Amino acid sequence: MAKYAQDPNFQPSDKEFLKKLGIEAIDTPKCFDLVDGETFMYCPDLPFEVSDHLCRGVHPALYMGNTADAHL
Repeated sequence: MAKYAQDPNFQPSDKEFLKKLGIEAIDTPKCFDLVDGETFMYCPDLPFEVSDHLCRGVHPALYMGNTADAHL
């Protein structure tokens, strides 16, 4: 299973730490192209409506964010 993390504020040390954990740090907005029905998305500061738009309507298996409860 591939693991990715994306944050526009990642520092080189953050990326190196993630790499040691087996997680590939990727650049935005490429991450949204990787979302599928088996994806876990953790986006605490990104409203669901925005992430849904960026994912082009592809819904992850699990979404945790600041407005997900409105869509359950």
